[in-house]
Order: sequence, then structure tokens, then C-alpha cells
Amino acid sequence: MKTHKWDAIRAKLPAARRKRVDAMVRREIHEIKSAEWQEGFQAGAEAAAEIADGYNASTTHEYQLGDCILCKLNLTKRKKPRRNSKRIRR
Repeated sequence: MKTHKWDAIRAKLPAARRKRVDAMVRREIHEIKSAEWQEGFQAGAEAAAEIADGYNASTTHEYQLGDCILCKLNLTKRKKPRRNSKRIRR
């Protein structure tokens, strides 16, 4: 079985140092996976917001539906959603 160059370097480290390095590597891998998950989540939420915007004219909701979704999930720079000018008036 071929070993990676890093494995040889890691094997030369003292046990305490090796544990710290392993913990740092695990944290780094976790951060990378979290960032990938976040990008996918954000893309899905934006797609849902686009679809929801298609229903603005058939609702009585006073704000744009897509903006509400993005604001609720803290995925927009806006503090408040935009008003829905296409809504059904009562």
C-alpha cells in the first residue's frame, strides 16, 4: 500500500503534536464541507424564492414572497422584504 508523503511527515511528529495537527486537519475538513453545504443550501433557497415570486399576484400577502423566504433565512442583504405591489387587494 502506497503511503502519502504527509503520512511519513506525520509519523515523525511527537504524539502530542500529532494530535494537534490531526485536530487542525479535521477542523479544516469540517469547514470545507460546511462551506460546500452552505453554498448548496443558499442556491436551493434562492431557487425556491424565485418560484415563490411567481405567486406574488395571486396572494394577499403584503410583502414579496421570495424576499420573505430569503429574509427569514438571513440570505439577503435587505433588512426588510420589498412590498408586494401585485397582491390582491381586499
